[in-house]
Amino acid sequence: MEKQFFITKNGLQKIKKEYQLIKQIVLANKKEGLPTMPDSASVDGEYISFWENMAFLEKRLLEIKDFLQKAVLIKTPDDKNVVALGATVLVQTGGNSKEKLTIVGTQEADPSSGFISHESPVGKSLLGHKLNEEIKVFKNLYKIKEIKYNNALLVS
Repeated sequence: MEKQFFITKNGLQKIKKEYQLIKQIVLANKKEGLPTMPDSASVDGEYISFWENMAFLEKRLLEIKDFLQKAVLIKTPDDKNVVALGATVLVQTGGNSKEKLTIVGTQEADPSSGFISHESPVGKSLLGHKLNEEIKVFKNLYKIKEIKYNNALLVS
């Protein structure tokens, strides 16, 4: 089975914008006329840089296109009492410190901003749990204090 990539509606909009922007840049570069190999024995640095940039952009376009073909939009589950993909979970960690984590697909993960992958140890461990349940990941204990899906909020 081919791997699917889970993404939120916001994440999907961002990646589509990136795709359109890169596509416009590539088309604009091609319209202006592609540089040809200089006649001299030494290779022009600008020529090399241009083609490296074009190769990078075209590769990124292919990556995004592949991603979009395999992307699955994260939807709010019927049971909002359980942590699932797309949930924003407030967890209490050691002591009284709290951390807000949103469980997203791997492409959208940004742990420093609180967006964790459903494949990460913490994300994977939180899935399927309910309010006030405690989850141990490695040596860390997480107690679920709040589960939120878009505007639906469940608090202990």
